Amino acid sequence: MMRHIAIGVEEKLHVPMPTIRDESHAIELFSTGYELLKLKPRKYKRRVDQLKLTTVLRLVREGEVPRGRVLPYKPRKHTKKVAGHLQT
Repeated sequence: MMRHIAIGVEEKLHVPMPTIRDESHAIELFSTGYELLKLKPRKYKRRVDQLKLTTVLRLVREGEVPRGRVLPYKPRKHTKKVAGHLQT
């Protein structure tokens, strides 16, 4: 992230990254570089080119099954306490 901010500062000032003199100068350089970052909005619709391969494969597999994703039912093991003894 800092590398991208430093590149933004260099593009804006058209000189290599200057040495930082004091805290106010550092804040000024940071805001200059941060303004030039191309950040996406937090809530946006997922595009097809952003899907990972495993997600695409899962969606294709789910589309082939008429009822959607079907997993066999596996009951969980619960231990029962009977007369001071544990049974499984």
